[in-house]
Amino acid sequence: MMTKTSSQDSTPGLISRVREMRTPCETFQASTPDAGGKQQHLLEPVLEPLQTHSGPADTDPAPPESLASESEIHDSAYSWVVMGAVALQMVLTGGIMKSFGLIMLALMRDRGLSAAQAVTIPGIFLGIQRLGAPLAALMCRRLSERHVALLGSLCCTLGLGLSALADVARVLYLTNGVLFGAGLCLCMTSSLIILQQYFDKRRGLATGIMAASFPVGGVVFPPLINLLLNEFGMGGTYLLLCGLLMHMFVSSMLYRPPHTQRMIMRLDRKRLLRKKCKTPDTLCTNKSHSERQHLPVSQDIQAAVTDSELSCAANGSPAVAVILPPAVNGRWAQLLRMLDLKLLADPLFLSCTFWAFMVCTGFPHMNMLLPSFGSQEIKMSRDRMANMVAFMAPIEFVSSLAFGAVFDRRLFHKRYGCIITSMVGGTAALAMVFVRSSAGLYVFAALGYMTSGIILVAVPLLLVEYYGEERISSTSTLCAALASLASMTSMPLGGLLREATGSHRPVFAVISACVLSGGLSVLLHPIIIRTWPQRAPKAA
Repeated sequence: MMTKTSSQDSTPGLISRVREMRTPCETFQASTPDAGGKQQHLLEPVLEPLQTHSGPADTDPAPPESLASESEIHDSAYSWVVMGAVALQMVLTGGIMKSFGLIMLALMRDRGLSAAQAVTIPGIFLGIQRLGAPLAALMCRRLSERHVALLGSLCCTLGLGLSALADVARVLYLTNGVLFGAGLCLCMTSSLIILQQYFDKRRGLATGIMAASFPVGGVVFPPLINLLLNEFGMGGTYLLLCGLLMHMFVSSMLYRPPHTQRMIMRLDRKRLLRKKCKTPDTLCTNKSHSERQHLPVSQDIQAAVTDSELSCAANGSPAVAVILPPAVNGRWAQLLRMLDLKLLADPLFLSCTFWAFMVCTGFPHMNMLLPSFGSQEIKMSRDRMANMVAFMAPIEFVSSLAFGAVFDRRLFHKRYGCIITSMVGGTAALAMVFVRSSAGLYVFAALGYMTSGIILVAVPLLLVEYYGEERISSTSTLCAALASLASMTSMPLGGLLREATGSHRPVFAVISACVLSGGLSVLLHPIIIRTWPQRAPKAA
């Protein structure tokens, strides 16, 4: 007699568990005797081959192509449909975010907002976008990525639509700040999660396409917003942008949950089997059951659950999905585990977070101030400023891809890349204090946008270098949540400094000091690693 493997020893327990997970339809049918007067459960034809099969795994014949594993959902044709939906979301939201400096300039001119009031609006929605990422990820687990994306689309459209009716800064804080920021958080988080679920081998390419969608929006939206402001004013621009964002509802509906896509693919395979069968349906079903004996135990159980749903539908009864037992930990426990608050006692993580906080104090704050600085102090027209913002967006994209490729070659440690990035960005901000011409503004603005693109790549790569890929979720989530406080505080304080001094140049000087000090703090990482080696075992 052949020796059973460990997976086969646990087969009876799995079978009993499947039998316990009965839908109401199955319970009713189980109490009805068949033609022979014997009661029979719906899953018995599937479970009987599983009980009798005891052959070794290496002698089993290969499963038929129509009964392939559920991994076919990865990199499938529908995965690229989801990729297109995600790209549309990123183009729409990223375009508004990157061209919001033009909206700030129009708010100060048409609505009478001060510089501090206008710059507070992007500070609010950027802070909420990062700070609410853990809660949005928890909502995706509890509901689905489609529902979260639809809720985010509703918040974005309502935020911009209600902003068209707002004339007071406090109302704009609520509509264009809080409501729009919550929508950005929900849409971006759900897009990132659904993209990881639908791609495996092509995940890097899919992530690159998603990152490229932001600069596409940055190229298209600045001239468009400038045209809308000239033709329809501030209120009409808000309403038309609200109409454009309604396309997000269409893309959100394409976020089909992975389990639903798996069920659709299984039903398609069953239809193909029935078309190929030349015997009656009963014999064809028995044939498919006999073919299932060559499948692994987990796939056999999933196929059994699908058969029970099809049988209920054939008898006119509603098919009720089998609900697995809930997780032991509650929602707040999942949120705390995602944040991993023990990292707050790690000096190396605090140093990385301090660097991210100081760099986020300057970027994208500096990029938001460029349209008003060029218009008020360099005396450039709004059309030229819109063209400049559209020209800078590809620089950010190319810099992120180029430095990402350099980091992947492991020519030097990631912290040296962070130091160089901080030095370049701080120098560009300091040079803005002495800029007097449009040519100088173009040059140092390009360095600022290049720094913004590199930061998006450098922060997660530095955390992976120190803590490994297995902790990237907790480290990046907590670091982004703490760094979001920089956007929520630096922009209003920068606006107050602008009002007090009457110029943007002191603001650029403070930004330069913050970014340079953040870069210098990275030089302490080797000392921290030698002093507390148990805090960063991977970095040692």
